[in-house]
Amino acid sequence: MTHQTFSDCIAQHQDRKPILLVGNGFSIDWSYDVFRYQAILDQADETDAFAVASEYARSVFEILDNTSDFEAVVKALKTSSTIAEHYQCADVETLEKMKSDIAHVQNILVETIARHHPENSLAIRDEKSEFCKSFLMNFGKIYTINYDLLLYWVINKHLDEIPFMDRFEDPVAGALVDGEEYYEEDYVKWSLGNDSSATLFYLHGALHLYDAGHEVRKYTWSRTNVNLKEQILESLNKSMYPLFVSGGDCQEKMEKINHSGYLSRCYRSLQSAGGAAFCFGMSFKDNDRHILDAIAQSTISKLYISVLGNIEDESNQELKAAMERLKSIREQQIANSRKRTNIEIEYYDAASANIWGNHD
Repeated sequence: MTHQTFSDCIAQHQDRKPILLVGNGFSIDWSYDVFRYQAILDQADETDAFAVASEYARSVFEILDNTSDFEAVVKALKTSSTIAEHYQCADVETLEKMKSDIAHVQNILVETIARHHPENSLAIRDEKSEFCKSFLMNFGKIYTINYDLLLYWVINKHLDEIPFMDRFEDPVAGALVDGEEYYEEDYVKWSLGNDSSATLFYLHGALHLYDAGHEVRKYTWSRTNVNLKEQILESLNKSMYPLFVSGGDCQEKMEKINHSGYLSRCYRSLQSAGGAAFCFGMSFKDNDRHILDAIAQSTISKLYISVLGNIEDESNQELKAAMERLKSIREQQIANSRKRTNIEIEYYDAASANIWGNHD
C-alpha cells in the first residue's frame, strides 16, 4: 500500500485550517539520539540516575524484555505490587520499596529529559526552524503530548507568522511604570477561561510548566534573562517538578489530568474539536487511550495519521488496531444517537511532512 503525501492531504483543507496533534515522533524526527526512550534510558544510566531508587528498579527494564519504555515499567511495578499485596506474598518493606520505585522511575524520566534537553532555542538551526514553521502554518490549533521545548521554541521564534498562543498571562495584567510595561513577577500564569482563546495546548504538561498549588505557572526567559533549561534544572534541584503527566496506564493519566484545572481544560478543548485533524508522531499506544477517547467524543470528521513505512507492517499493527477501535466507538455513538458524524481515517507518509527538513 502506498500512502498519500502530507501535501496531498493538507491540500484538501485550504478552506478551513485543521487542528494538529503531535506526539513524541515530532521530537524524535528532530533528534533520534535525544528523544527516543532508549536514548533517555542510556542517558539515565550514564548519570547513574537510578541510584536514588532501590537496587532492583533498573533491572525491571531488563526482565521486561529489555524494554526502554519507562511507562511500561511503571505499569508493571504497579500491577506487581497490587497483586503481591492481594496475595499477601510480600512483606511491608518490599511493597513500600516497589511503590517508592514507581515514583522514582517517573521522576528519573522527567529529570533525564530535562538534564539532557538541548540548552536553548539556538540548538534548532535556522533552516530546521523554517521547515517546522512552514509545517505548522497549515494548522489552526495545536495539541501536544510532548514535554520538551522544541515546539515552544519554534513558535516563539516565528510568532509573527505562526501566532499560536497558550494564553499564559502576566499575574498583574496591564501594569505600567513610566509608560513602559512592568513585570511584577518572573513568571506568567494560566487563568480559568483563557482556554477559550488559546490555540496551543499542552495535554500532558511540559517541562516549562509547573503547578504552584493555587495556579499553573510558566517559566519565561524574557522576565529573567535566564534560559528555560537552567530555570527548570534549578527547580528540580529544589525537588520542584514540572507539570508532567506520565503513568502506567491511561486511567492514571486521566486522574492527573482531572486533578489539574489547566490540563482538564486542554483535554476538554480536544473533546470539543471538529472538522479535520492531523496527527504526527502519535503511536496511540494503550496507555494513551484517553487521547483516542477524546477524539472519539469530539466532532472530528476526518483524521489523518502519520505512518512510518506501511500501515500493514507488523510494527504498525498496534496503531492500526487503535484506529479500528476509534471507528468502532464513533459508530456506537452514532447508533446510540450521541453523534451524527462518522469519522474517516486516512494515513499519510510521515517522511513526506518533512517537518525539520531531514527528508528529501
